Amino acid sequence: MPHPSGRGLLLALELPLPLQAVRVSDALRERASTQPQRSGVLLNAVRPQRLRFMPALNISEQEIALGLDALGEQLAATSAEAHAPG
Repeated sequence: MPHPSGRGLLLALELPLPLQAVRVSDALRERASTQPQRSGVLLNAVRPQRLRFMPALNISEQEIALGLDALGEQLAATSAEAHAPG
């Protein structure tokens, strides 16, 4: 289970799988560059298993929901990759 830390809007999320933060960050960056119509998430992998979120101070609830959806998709994808036989 991911563990959040931080204060205010500057939050970090510790992920359970090795290099998962790097994979999620890279995938979301790629998605934003190839599909600009989809929501982007401003974050970076500050450690191999830790994501830091940096939302604008005027972020709306709708933008947060879109970002969480995008994050959820990538977390599911990286988790599935890690558990795939092979």
